[in-house]
Amino acid sequence: KQRLNNKLHRLVTAPVVTASDAYAAPPVALVVDGKSVQDGTPTPDAPVAIQSVETANLLSGNTETVTIASAGAFYPMTLVNLPAGTYTLSFETELTSGNWQAIYNSVESSTGQTIITTQSLATKTITFTVNQPMPYFKIFSTEAGTYRNIRLARGSAAHPYVPYGCVGLYAVGRNLWSFGQEYSRTSAGDLLAKSAMHVPAGQYTFSFDVVSFTSGSNNNAQLLMYDQSGTLVTQPVVVLNTGRVSAAVNPSRDVESLKLYVGTACTLTNFQLELGSTTTPYQPYVGFTTPIPLQGHALRSLPDGTHDELRVDADGNVTLVQRVGSYTVTGSESASSSTKYGSYRRVVSNNAVTEEMQARTAQWGNAGQGLCTHAIFKWQQTEQIAHVYIAGTTLALFAEVETAAEVLTAYAGAEILYPLRTPQEISLGTVSLPSMPAPDLTSWASCTPATDIELDYERDVTIAVERIEAAIAELATN
Repeated sequence: KQRLNNKLHRLVTAPVVTASDAYAAPPVALVVDGKSVQDGTPTPDAPVAIQSVETANLLSGNTETVTIASAGAFYPMTLVNLPAGTYTLSFETELTSGNWQAIYNSVESSTGQTIITTQSLATKTITFTVNQPMPYFKIFSTEAGTYRNIRLARGSAAHPYVPYGCVGLYAVGRNLWSFGQEYSRTSAGDLLAKSAMHVPAGQYTFSFDVVSFTSGSNNNAQLLMYDQSGTLVTQPVVVLNTGRVSAAVNPSRDVESLKLYVGTACTLTNFQLELGSTTTPYQPYVGFTTPIPLQGHALRSLPDGTHDELRVDADGNVTLVQRVGSYTVTGSESASSSTKYGSYRRVVSNNAVTEEMQARTAQWGNAGQGLCTHAIFKWQQTEQIAHVYIAGTTLALFAEVETAAEVLTAYAGAEILYPLRTPQEISLGTVSLPSMPAPDLTSWASCTPATDIELDYERDVTIAVERIEAAIAELATN
């Protein structure tokens, strides 16, 4: 506990920050930590991509509100230059009939374009995988109308909308249920169709009021929760009864979509999904996403814990503290030296990295202090394995080939992440952070991959004092 300008506040660091004593005021400070993940061990012949925290929306241009007067593209063919991989696309519209298509092409025209998927307009969120790069991308609809909050992001997480070039600070009150608050059915079936919602793994309670139901052989409601691959994570059952009913919800891994099935005709209202194992009185959903600009930068990390930080202070000033450098091998670097070690050749390129972005001093023999898409990162000068390192301004590449030219060709396009000798501070403008939901608060960064945030929030002094008094009273009775 600390005091700042005569205000009580608390700093919490976690992937999902929770509080029950928040005051309705903007955060004192916010930090989004960098994170980079790599799924597998790379080699020059089998590269493995590195995914770092970046903009939570890869689509530039107008994505907030688009109206088309007839069938056509509500996101026109636009240069995106995205690699092969898995992506999640979402948008909002009142339209439910007709179809839409996600399309990519190697050129800006429609000639030779590839249709990724065709979906009904009743489906507004999909996850798809493409095995080819997507230089240009567009979204076509058969129906005139208005389309809002168009978002394309890497991975399968169903995060809220943010504009291009931003990550989002997501903050919500006690009730995480962001869908409608009253549903009715005249027979068994889906009360809520499968819908995108990001719910971090944890312990929750799901509750609602039963207005009416037809008693039968299956007086139950089931909340079915799915992970990013569409695999069922958990399906808690709530027995229908007059009044408020509830069930424990304990997803063992992150949930990206859910649906609500009922076994009989019913009318249900006042839905609440909340953290913890206790059912509390219903509160309406209150939540928002605040875009925080990245201006084209990524937030990276290294296996040894070195990571970038996106900082927002109490005045809304946004600063990127960059501790991880990124270098992309062009394949045309000059070979300052070329040496053969057994069947492996080492190519060293002096001054490949700028003085400003040079790596910290090499700790020879150590691995795990960098990442590369085409090989392991290891500060080792002679070892006969495929590996890379950057020491100071020097780039070194090792491959099991004969010539220096073949080494450079093997690593062309490789991304190398390494620790900077001197952290860089980059101003990214200002942002207005709104007041946090109070007194119950749940907050996380809307980005992929998921990462820690450090949220310094103002506490409600009345709640803090009441808890102190209760603790003193308990001590006095013991």
